[in-house]
Amino acid sequence: MSRTVTALYDTRAEAEAACERLTSEVDVEGRAQVIDNNSVEGKQRSTFSTLPLSREDRPAFSEGLRRGGFMLCAQVDSDEDADRIVSILEQTSSVDLDERQKLWRDDGWQSEPRSEQTDDDEPIRLDDLLHVGKRDVRSGSPKVRSYVREPSSM
Repeated sequence: MSRTVTALYDTRAEAEAACERLTSEVDVEGRAQVIDNNSVEGKQRSTFSTLPLSREDRPAFSEGLRRGGFMLCAQVDSDEDADRIVSILEQTSSVDLDERQKLWRDDGWQSEPRSEQTDDDEPIRLDDLLHVGKRDVRSGSPKVRSYVREPSSM
C-alpha cells in the first residue's frame, strides 16, 4: 500500500534539513521532496495536485504554502517505513497544522476548497480534479500527517 507522509515548515532551510535527516535515516532517496508555493501555482502545479492528501487537509497545506511555508513529502511503500518517518519528522521543527489553521481562521481564512466556473456556470470543485488520500490518524500527529492513497473511482 502506498503512503505519503507530510510535514509543513516555516523556512526552506528547516524543510531541507528535515529532508536530509530523513534520507540519512530511512531509504527514501528520490521519494522525498520539498514543495513550495511554486508547486501550487504556475508550472509545477501538478506536483502538489498529485499528492494524495485528504480533502480536509489539502486547503490547509495549500494555504501554508501560499503564506511562504515549505512542505516535505515522502512517498513510502510500507507501514513500518511510514511509522519511522513520522517518528523522525516529529522530532524536527515542523508546524502544528491544527494550531496554524486555528490562527488563520482567527484572521478570517476559510478552509473550503475553491471552485472554478465553467462556461455553463456550473462550479467544479478543484478537489474533484485532484488525487485524494485518506488521512491515517493512527500514524501521525498535528505536526506530521500520513495518508493512504484511495483507489480511483474512475
